[in-house]
Amino acid sequence: MPRDRFSGLFGDELFDALLALVRTHAAVALGHDSPEPIVSDRTFQELGFESLTAVDLRRRLVAETGLELPVSVAFDHPTPTLLAEHLAELFGEGESEAGSELADATDDELFALIDAGNSDDAEAAR
Repeated sequence: MPRDRFSGLFGDELFDALLALVRTHAAVALGHDSPEPIVSDRTFQELGFESLTAVDLRRRLVAETGLELPVSVAFDHPTPTLLAEHLAELFGEGESEAGSELADATDDELFALIDAGNSDDAEAAR
């Protein structure tokens, strides 16, 4: 089970492992050969994330952690540090209900939700 990989880790050790995981998979989603370009305190949007890369990151994190994560997780927790903190909290709480309503959503439904959120953000900025 994917969660077993993190079962013996707590506190800073868990956070560090999850931050490394987020940075590694963010790098892969963006086409980088290493996590070095993924600066922990820069937003995913600043790093080049769009809807497709955000969904790819989510899929990778779900596969690695076994957690149910909403499709918007990279935008809800907009930096690798904040996302790793969120994942650590979910491990501390046990099985998360977060995103369970989206667990069976198709890719098209997930993209539509992200695009709708981005449209709302753009309108709010005007």
